[in-house]
Amino acid sequence: GTRCTTSALRSCLDRFRYSKMRKNNTFMGLYPERRWKDRVIINEYGTIYRSAAKLQAAYRARVGRRLAQEAKEKFYRNWVATHLQAMWRSKQARAFYELLRWEKARKDEAQMVLAGFAKIIAAMEILQGLREEAYLALANKCAIVVQAVYRGRCGRRRVARILDNLRIQRILEDRCARLLQRVYRGHVGKLRFKQMLKEHREWLAKCIKSASKLQRASLAFLRLVWRGKQARRRVAAHRYAIEHRAELEQYSATLLQNRFRLYRCKNIIARAQAEKARAAVAALYVQTAWRARCARMELDIRKQVRQQVSLLPPFPPKKKSRRQYC
Repeated sequence: GTRCTTSALRSCLDRFRYSKMRKNNTFMGLYPERRWKDRVIINEYGTIYRSAAKLQAAYRARVGRRLAQEAKEKFYRNWVATHLQAMWRSKQARAFYELLRWEKARKDEAQMVLAGFAKIIAAMEILQGLREEAYLALANKCAIVVQAVYRGRCGRRRVARILDNLRIQRILEDRCARLLQRVYRGHVGKLRFKQMLKEHREWLAKCIKSASKLQRASLAFLRLVWRGKQARRRVAAHRYAIEHRAELEQYSATLLQNRFRLYRCKNIIARAQAEKARAAVAALYVQTAWRARCARMELDIRKQVRQQVSLLPPFPPKKKSRRQYC
């Protein structure tokens, strides 16, 4: 047959993965390795394991890209919403600023007009000096009274608001104190129960030594377990009731706050409209009174001028000129 050499066997060794070159006095060739079937299974398992790891990595990468895309979309939505809100708020702020500017310009114009009227009227107030002093004194007194009433009203509102805040703070402090007391009492009760259970176990260990007390110890332990189970059920039911009660109280408080804020806003709007109407009526009344006063003063001045003119001597007649014109 064909001659088999060592170099030839080594050259074809890679064709037989689970074989090993062996050469001795009785055998020369490729001999199967020990547990070669297990090696085949292990290599197949390694291939399957690497494939599964690669599939898992691909799936996790796909999930990661999807999560990243969702996070990116969420970020862009938040960014767009924030910028839209900022643009809307800036627009509202500009409109409010223009309204304030228009209001200030209107007030400045009104002040300028009033200042012009005051300068015109100042020349005619010399004849009515004493009357003006009395009028100014009365106006100052009225202004002081109005300011005192308004400041007192504001102070009372501020004090009432402070008292309400203090009352709410006291209520919250009481609730917190009760919650802390409940937690502390529960903790102390747990410690007492653990201590009692420890003592009962020690006593039970002592009772086990005597066969006569074993039955009583078992019954006492069963009663203790049953009572503990019943107590835990009652505590769980009580906690469930407390949690739902807190939700109901929170809902009721929110509803009451909304109703109260709606009522307060309606009162503020009605009060502002009433004050605006009263201010318009007061301005109209002041303007009417002032124009009537100016008219009376003008009539008095004209009357005095006519009287002074009537007391003056008549003017002499003009002499005719003898100059003749051609």
